[in-house]
Amino acid sequence: MCFSINRFHFLLMLIGFLLLFSSCASLIQKTAIKNYKPEKKIVGDYNKYQHDLLYYNEILEDGFPYIDEVVPKNKRKAALQEAIDKLAGDEVDNMDFTIQSGKYLSLFNNQHTRINLKSPTETAFPFRVHIYKNDWYLFNVSREVDSTLIGQKITAINNMSITDLQNQLKEYTYAENETNKVDLVRAYSLYNRPKMLVETGVIADKSDGIRLDFENEDYAYLTPTKKEEIKMYQVVLARKPIGGKNKDIYFYKLFPEQEFAYMQFNSSHDKIDFLGGIKNYVKPFYRPFALGWAKRQMKKKNPSEKIARYYNPKYPIFREFVAEMVDSLNDKNIDNLIIDLRYNQGGSVVLGKQLLYHLTDKNELVGFDEYAFNSKLTSTYYPKQMKYWKEEFPDLKPNEPILIRESKTAFNRVTDKHSSYHIPPNRSVFKGNIYVLADTGTGSAAAILTTLFQDNEIATIIGRTVGNNPIGPTTYTPVKLPKTKARGSVATTFMERPKKDLGNIQQPDHWIEVSLEDLLIGRDPHIQKALELIRKN
Repeated sequence: MCFSINRFHFLLMLIGFLLLFSSCASLIQKTAIKNYKPEKKIVGDYNKYQHDLLYYNEILEDGFPYIDEVVPKNKRKAALQEAIDKLAGDEVDNMDFTIQSGKYLSLFNNQHTRINLKSPTETAFPFRVHIYKNDWYLFNVSREVDSTLIGQKITAINNMSITDLQNQLKEYTYAENETNKVDLVRAYSLYNRPKMLVETGVIADKSDGIRLDFENEDYAYLTPTKKEEIKMYQVVLARKPIGGKNKDIYFYKLFPEQEFAYMQFNSSHDKIDFLGGIKNYVKPFYRPFALGWAKRQMKKKNPSEKIARYYNPKYPIFREFVAEMVDSLNDKNIDNLIIDLRYNQGGSVVLGKQLLYHLTDKNELVGFDEYAFNSKLTSTYYPKQMKYWKEEFPDLKPNEPILIRESKTAFNRVTDKHSSYHIPPNRSVFKGNIYVLADTGTGSAAAILTTLFQDNEIATIIGRTVGNNPIGPTTYTPVKLPKTKARGSVATTFMERPKKDLGNIQQPDHWIEVSLEDLLIGRDPHIQKALELIRKN
């Protein structure tokens, strides 16, 4: 039941595409995707932002697993009230809503519990940073500033130390651990948005300027600039010989002279999962429209770009791709396989297990324990499953956990001959050394796969912490807010890794960070570490 953000976003795109061919466009747009509505009505003199945060909070209170243990009730209540107070007035906008809802939801430390609302800003400070080992380096800057400052270490902004500023900014992110929070500060450029700097006390007004201080005692002044007027230097990044993101969602390449193969697994989706996702998220009446369009696209040699991130026309079925790759490795007597998950934000966990099934001769895999909860939110999205669980456990209490998947049955959908994901037991198996590259961009199902590799001692993990912790709330369950039309999600299940003694956070076997110099010259330290380990073996 762990689905990625990408899957739901695809379905929204798909429905939007179908609108072009439907006479009942507005009806489909409003009703095709399932959407939970809390029973409690929001009553009071609230603007749309306050209303929708309170509305979302009702959903959160109903469906988020172990909510009182994750964030005590008094702490939630105080933080929510602070956000509501700051959203008061007629001058608040989408950015204010993003800031205040982000600060509140950051308490939950959960990637699947978030609100997304387009928040365009008229101005930004014209600079970008690269964060390496918690130090900030100037990655690019306005052409009005001396270009020799690019690459220099920034020590303060308006006399606030980078350490203090980073500690504040990361508390406005929904990431699940400290490393990921810092990475989102960089990825979302929270540091160059005037309203964020007002919020953190760097400037008093969004029109104020800033001063960047550097370790070499140099400095630069910047003012808020309209985005269309920002002109920065052209910073060219050298292409990586191996490890650059490929357009195919999964591919492999053999390097027989160097005795290794490289697989890049960028999206945990294939034809079977793609069609199954439509059945899970689209209401029954509209499913034939969505399924019909998707199947027609899959028959084409060059299907629509709308499905490129979720479907590989060269290898529509993932298990067939994996079987071919493993056969190729075995035929060439290649003993080392590098699997790159750094660009994979998730999808179906089952595809990862199909991969694992070809990388071990074991017929049993120690997996995650996963719990669903007896909530109205879960009942809305998974009515058949909830009906079954209530029949199996007639004494279920509200929000009581239900063990829906045990660790000892991790390969069940792969070995079940009636499953759409079945692989026969006489499959080809790769028995060499496996090195998995994973980082903060490795999310959801791919993060789970990383943990399965590590906890079952099948691979060596190289990188940093992944996007989702291996113990905690999970599952992207989509919601839409009525006033702002913001979309979001609430985690509705809880998972526990096979080796619980390894902790709540996924730690790699070899910690690797990418420096600014690495980026500029096209050096990939993850690949370098893997090749170093291969040479040692």
